Amino acid sequence: MLRSTAALMLLFVVLGALLMMQPSPRHFKQLQLADFYLFSSPQQLQLAQHYWDRHSSDYSPELAEKWFVRAAKNGEAEAHYQLAHLYYIFPNLSGLEWEANVLMATDELEHAANSGMLKAQTELADILFKHDNTPDKIRGLDFLARAAKQNDVKAMMQLGRRYCTDPDVQNFTLGKQYLTQAAEAGDKQAPLMLASFYQQGRCGDADLAQYRYWIEKSATDGNVEAMQQLAAQYLQGDGRSQDLLQAALWLYRAQQPDALYQLGMLFQQQPELFTQVKQQVSSGFVAESNYADSIVNCFYLATEQGHPKAAFAFGVLNLEHKDNELAMQAFKIAKDAGYPKFAAQLGDEQAKKDVQIIKANDLQRFFELQG
Repeated sequence: MLRSTAALMLLFVVLGALLMMQPSPRHFKQLQLADFYLFSSPQQLQLAQHYWDRHSSDYSPELAEKWFVRAAKNGEAEAHYQLAHLYYIFPNLSGLEWEANVLMATDELEHAANSGMLKAQTELADILFKHDNTPDKIRGLDFLARAAKQNDVKAMMQLGRRYCTDPDVQNFTLGKQYLTQAAEAGDKQAPLMLASFYQQGRCGDADLAQYRYWIEKSATDGNVEAMQQLAAQYLQGDGRSQDLLQAALWLYRAQQPDALYQLGMLFQQQPELFTQVKQQVSSGFVAESNYADSIVNCFYLATEQGHPKAAFAFGVLNLEHKDNELAMQAFKIAKDAGYPKFAAQLGDEQAKKDVQIIKANDLQRFFELQG
């Protein structure tokens, strides 16, 4: 009787040690031979991930599948998620036809998504939308909505875009609601998208007041595309009172090639603007340079980024300062981009003026112009 009790206690000790044991690399092969049921689901998941690691000497998709299946059956959402990827990557692993294997993968992903896993929800939504049918799109929207409730900004953006633009699930109210949520959550593209939709009437009726609000918010948040659009409004008086100073300030903040080119042209045409801008900025080349050097910087910085019109303007400045070598280097950048030849043929007014500069300096052959 005493021996039986001692043997039973020893068995309990061994089983307890096995249940508490965390797999280590040197034990993986022994664990492979052990009964699945001896280990907790986190241990099963860990072992599956070891076999799924391509850098492991024990790499084996077949063994990874077996352990992922066991961990998934025991409630590990990550195991469902990893199984989905395993089946997508190895469509013949299960021994079934490709279509059946894809269905298995999608089913595993849905298990993970239904458990609340954010990455599974967004991935499954993408897959469902690719099916391109209304029922699956509605399911995709449901999973995106769950992700949005977890403050996933990308899900909010996708919901807003789809509700606004997809005729199968169109709902302008929800579309603008989700885009607004994304903007309030700090997404930099959401205000610009809202501005575009309000301007073009792509998510309900056009609303220029809302367009102006969102384009200014986007510009204030640092979106350079919005900055350039806002500058164009102030420059042209499009929906706002014309304000060349505000236009110049937004072009300067944008620091993009076309913005820099336009700023240089503005300074040339309106010299008083330079002084006004300089009074309102505390950093950058305008704050640190004089009028002439700032114009040079505008064209030079834009030329460095490949802007053909700026390259031509920079070349003209160097011609005026008798630096013919640097002028021709700049002109070559413009010429290689087809400027001003093709732009003039398309009716660009500045290009037409630049063609006259070419003729005045006898550069027609270099720019391959007729006459």
